[in-house]
Amino acid sequence: MKFKLGKIDFFISFLSLTIYFTAAFFDRSGLFPLYIAALFIHESGHLAALLFKKEKLRSVKIMTFGVELAYNKTSCTYLKNALICLGGPAFNIICFGIFYRINNVFALINLIFALYNLLPVGSVDGGMALENLLLSRISPDKVKIICGFVSVVFLIPFLTLLLFICIRELNITAAVLGIYLVWNLLKKYEIS
Repeated sequence: MKFKLGKIDFFISFLSLTIYFTAAFFDRSGLFPLYIAALFIHESGHLAALLFKKEKLRSVKIMTFGVELAYNKTSCTYLKNALICLGGPAFNIICFGIFYRINNVFALINLIFALYNLLPVGSVDGGMALENLLLSRISPDKVKIICGFVSVVFLIPFLTLLLFICIRELNITAAVLGIYLVWNLLKKYEIS
């Protein structure tokens, strides 16, 4: 589905809508609205960083595993791009601090969002920030090798933790996150 709001194009995939509505329908814990709120806060952080750095948002693409905000990355410095990548996790950390005493479940969801997105893995915010910071100093070929290595180093213990959670708690979300991170890494570095 496509639509335009002002000068910004919005894209929402049918699969994303189906998954989100299904998750909302079957959510018995009441956590799904908190997840959506944390996602909104996260993306608001990226948007705030974009506006702070005086960059124009071109489009918003809502996907199964998050949202992609498109802007002219080539007109930005590597440092600006890194700061925009870190805007989302920064907002989640701020919300963790604000909501810790008010609603610790929502606070914890924001902390998990921040920590997950700070992982220096593939196209996750932390991986993109690391890549941009390195590109400001060294050649793209070396950056690809370093980022690939760092991704694997962080991914192995994280996947081990997710596997433990998946087995112990029978948590399908942990399995899906692990599969997504591996797929993301393989896609980013074109490993077949």
